[in-house]
Amino acid sequence: MTQIFFIADSIEAVHAALEGVKGHPMHAWTADGGTQCVGVVECTGDTELVACALEAAGISLLPDHKGSEVIAPAHHNRLKQHGVLPTDTTKVAMAKVHGVSGFSPLKPKRY
Repeated sequence: MTQIFFIADSIEAVHAALEGVKGHPMHAWTADGGTQCVGVVECTGDTELVACALEAAGISLLPDHKGSEVIAPAHHNRLKQHGVLPTDTTKVAMAKVHGVSGFSPLKPKRY
């Protein structure tokens, strides 16, 4: 399984993007009073299909959480209210969002 972390304007946008993509569980969290959601797709098959569907809908994908690449400035701007720094990797950023939200699916997995 591969985790693809994303930031979207709404959960409805994510559902619409993944409507024709089957077999890939998605989990998303929205902060109280907000519409922006932060989430993860747990890919069990074609990760490129999932990534392309999300990107085609204008949903922002974070870098691979197993790598050392820092998040983009646009990601930082959308996540900074959760304690995310511009120098954070996806793994660190999502661990912080997980800590704030308490939403266990957002915790980056080792595999």
